Amino acid sequence: ASLLPFLNFRVLRMAGDEKVYLSQAVEMARNDVWFVQTIADEPSYFKGPLHYILIRIGILCFGNQVIAGLWMNWIFVFLMGLALYKLGRKYFDENAALLLGTASALNIGVVSHAYVSQMEVEVCAFYAFAMWALTKSSGYKRPGFKTDSLFWLFAATAGWTKSPVHS
Repeated sequence: ASLLPFLNFRVLRMAGDEKVYLSQAVEMARNDVWFVQTIADEPSYFKGPLHYILIRIGILCFGNQVIAGLWMNWIFVFLMGLALYKLGRKYFDENAALLLGTASALNIGVVSHAYVSQMEVEVCAFYAFAMWALTKSSGYKRPGFKTDSLFWLFAATAGWTKSPVHS
């Protein structure tokens, strides 16, 4: 939280593949396309389109600011913690559920990726949503079509986030 006021001061983004992801999203915005991923004006489909679409939404909302590439990670960290808290409430007491949600959202791997524009937080969040969806069935009876569909929707979105269909 103490870093929050200073996040927008970084000009050159250097963390991992972040510069590649941001470059692709900026090119997509320049070319006014949402699903045609390019880098140096050449097609580049090494990753799924969700992260680039979210960065493009960030560019529309925040302009050419650092937060345009980070906003979705902060929301996904919060939602992941909430999903795991809800999952924990089904199987544990209130304190254990709170610990599960908080520890998951604040672990160093998640937090470090939340401050860079990378896809790992989104993938973790969708896996947490998928696990939460599995708990929607009551007791020990087999989950119904709605629960199964919700699980597979979240699991598929996790895969779509990090990997394109062809990989």
